[in-house]
Amino acid sequence: MEAHHLIPISKQKEFEFSLDVRGNIVSLWPNCHRAIHLTDNKLKDDLLKALYEKLKEKLEIFGLYASLQELLEFY
Repeated sequence: MEAHHLIPISKQKEFEFSLDVRGNIVSLWPNCHRAIHLTDNKLKDDLLKALYEKLKEKLEIFGLYASLQELLEFY
């Protein structure tokens, strides 16, 4: 398993609160992790949409607000 920040750490300047919190970290199989970073847009977007739906409420608990569209644009 590999840790992945749903909202990338490289976007920290766009957020008031730290992105390095458990609400923004998900554990992924290595192949899924690689797919998010290296695959075609359809598969990547499908994976990100699924993760976003699962983590949206946790992100908000930590003061991290991003729409699905914003998240997809981060990648």
